[in-house]
Amino acid sequence: MAPGGAAGAAAGASGAGPNAGAGPAGPAGADAAGVGGGGGGRRGGAPWGSLDWLERSVCQGGSAAANPYLRSFVGGGLFRRMRAEPQHFSSLAAISSRRLRKEVTEAAAAVAAVERLLGGLGRRAAGVAARGRGLRVADLCAGKGWTSLFLAHRFPEGRFLMLDRDGRRDLRHLEPFPCVESLQLDICTPEAERRVRAHFRGGPSGGGAEAGGEGEGEAVAVGVLLGVHLCGQLSRVAVELWRACEGDGLLLCPCCLPKQGLPPGHRLYHAFGDGLVARARARGEDPHAAWCRLLAALAGRGAALARDSAVLSARDCFLLAPAGPSATPGRGPPLSPA
Repeated sequence: MAPGGAAGAAAGASGAGPNAGAGPAGPAGADAAGVGGGGGGRRGGAPWGSLDWLERSVCQGGSAAANPYLRSFVGGGLFRRMRAEPQHFSSLAAISSRRLRKEVTEAAAAVAAVERLLGGLGRRAAGVAARGRGLRVADLCAGKGWTSLFLAHRFPEGRFLMLDRDGRRDLRHLEPFPCVESLQLDICTPEAERRVRAHFRGGPSGGGAEAGGEGEGEAVAVGVLLGVHLCGQLSRVAVELWRACEGDGLLLCPCCLPKQGLPPGHRLYHAFGDGLVARARARGEDPHAAWCRLLAALAGRGAALARDSAVLSARDCFLLAPAGPSATPGRGPPLSPA
C-alpha cells in the first residue's frame, strides 16, 4: 500500500531551507549521493555531506520529497540539531546518502509503530503518548542508536536502554540525551534479561542508571522491547526476552533468516526455524514472510504483522504485540498487511 500523509510531513515541506540556492540544480542534482564529509557540492566552502544532500532532495522535489518520513525529518527539530551540533552528530551523519535514508526511515517507522502500540494499550498509555513520561524502551542490538535517538527526541520524558555487544561504537550523539543509556551487552545472556527486567520495573538497569541517572525510580506506565533489523535467531531471542521480562509491548523488524541446515549440537543451531526456508519454498511462499509469521506465533495472541512501505529497505515487515487490528493508528504512513 502506498504511504499516506504522516503528521509532521508538512513541516518538511515548509520553506526551501538554508541550502536552497547551493549545490546542483534541479531534481537530478538533488539526488546526488554525498558521503559524510564530501559529496561534490559546496556549502559555505565546506564539502557537502549526506544531510545537505537529503535536505536538497526534499526541498528541490527529488526522490526524498516523496517519502513522508524523510520530509518530516528534514522539517523537524532533530535534523536542525544535527546540523547545528557537529561536535555531537558529525560521526553519526558521516555515512552515504543512501544509508542515511535507510536509517532515518527505519527509525521514524519505529517511532510510528511505538505510537501505534501505545494507542493499542488504551487508557493505560494515555498519559504516555504526549512526551513519554512513564515510558521505558529497551532497544536490542541497537548499534549506534538511530532508533533510540529518534525515540528520545519524540518522547523526551521517556527512558531508553540500548543493548549491543559492540564496545567500539562512537556514541557522542547520545550525550545531549540523558534519557538514553547504552550497555555493552550480549542480548543472549542472562544478564541482558536481568537488565531489561530492571529497566521495565523502573529500577537501575546499568550504565548511567547506576550512577543515578535521571528518571530512575519513577513509576513505569509502559515497557516496550524493540529490535530493528535483528538477524537470524536474534529475533527469536527478542520475543523470548520480551515474554520473560513481561513487557507491555513488542516491536520487531526481523532482518535475515536463521541459518539453515546446521547439525544439532552446532553452537548456532536452534530447532526454531530450522528447515523453514525449504518448507516455505515448497509451498511457493516467501521465506522471510514465513519467518515473520513464525515469530508472530511465538509472540502469541494479539501479535500482528504489517509492512511499512515508507521504509527504504527490503525488510519492511514489523511485528507488533500485543496491539491488534483495533489499535489506534499512529502518525506514520498506513501499513499494509504482511
